[in-house]
Amino acid sequence: MKIVGMIVVLFLIVFTIEKTLNESFEGLLVKAKKYAHINVSQNDGLHKLILKVVQKLVSVYPSPELYNKPDHIDGVGAQSNLSNELGPNSTIVTSTKELKQAITNVKPGQTILLSPGIYDVTSRYLLLKNSGTFARPITLRANTLGDAVLRSNSVEGLLIQGKNWRIENLIFKGVKGKDGSIEHAIHIVGDADNIQIKNNKFINFNSHIKSNGKPNAQGKIEYPDNLLILNNDIYNEWKRNTHSPASPIDLVGGNYVIVKNNFIADFGKYGKKGFGTTYGAYMKGGGIGGIFENNVVMCEWRVPHTSPMDVRIGLSFGNGGTGGQFCADKKCEYEHTDGVMRNNTILNCVNDVGIYLNKSYNTLIENNAIRSSLGVDVRFEQSSAEIRGNVIEGRVKARDGATITVDDNIIE
Repeated sequence: MKIVGMIVVLFLIVFTIEKTLNESFEGLLVKAKKYAHINVSQNDGLHKLILKVVQKLVSVYPSPELYNKPDHIDGVGAQSNLSNELGPNSTIVTSTKELKQAITNVKPGQTILLSPGIYDVTSRYLLLKNSGTFARPITLRANTLGDAVLRSNSVEGLLIQGKNWRIENLIFKGVKGKDGSIEHAIHIVGDADNIQIKNNKFINFNSHIKSNGKPNAQGKIEYPDNLLILNNDIYNEWKRNTHSPASPIDLVGGNYVIVKNNFIADFGKYGKKGFGTTYGAYMKGGGIGGIFENNVVMCEWRVPHTSPMDVRIGLSFGNGGTGGQFCADKKCEYEHTDGVMRNNTILNCVNDVGIYLNKSYNTLIENNAIRSSLGVDVRFEQSSAEIRGNVIEGRVKARDGATITVDDNIIE
């Protein structure tokens, strides 16, 4: 009876400090879950017993929701119309060797068509260095999704340095057992503008799609602009065992990037000492005008959280921040400006928030559904956000001087 009484007192205290600290009850429960997990092994006697009871009481909150994704639908939107016509001098390949040769020799307006089969990438990467034009892009694709698999046993699958590429209808899959060294399926760098990644599957990478800046010959950092990531499935089949960032869509710098109609799931990692923080998708590094629209992001789908320190966050402008040397202004005063998150469904980020803004100026968060998470955090005085028309299970919180306008939301 004494222990039961102490637990009752504990929850009365929780309710009290909820008001004092301007923290939601749900947020305090998650903090209690993390505190108990960290400290239970460092105590004994009655204190240890109480921590174990607290673990039991809060372990099921928030509870993950189930989601049945139709296997025949890629991403979450209608498939884009893809032409099956090959332009003049285009190439059909049947092996990795032929694929490398075709990539080296490809010209604007041409298509590289992968015949059905498995294409093993065992070198560090396949380099896409040639450029198409806006009117005559270069296309790398299979006729039907499922025909061609790029199986990666290397650091990266495709390293894109050229402009105006279209990557369509391919399956990218990392091999099992090399989490720390299999980083990206696609890595877009420097002035590689106007890249479209449509109707693909990306499975078992640390950061499946990555973009970042690169200094040009004059030393100025250039970033990939006008990217389109559309109608893709992006997920892992197990937690990543890596110290590297492990966020499926990891975009540093670049303007006017659109991430739309994608299914993003199961992106946890073990990290250092069991502490793993990951994001489903983020843009940071000083970009402008990025859009997350109509994506389904499941922090937990088929790969359960393994502890309270397995922190998975749905969508973010700003992430954990960017080192100044990686930003165009060398300061990263703003991680993102004029970003939009619209019509997304974010589920099962049970150990943290579904949306996180870090130094994100003039952001619109509109018509999203956020369930089984702590809700929305907007942080630091550089951040400002209009948050309207959302359904949020959790809370909306401005932290460390952030400015928010909240209107017409349903807060559950």
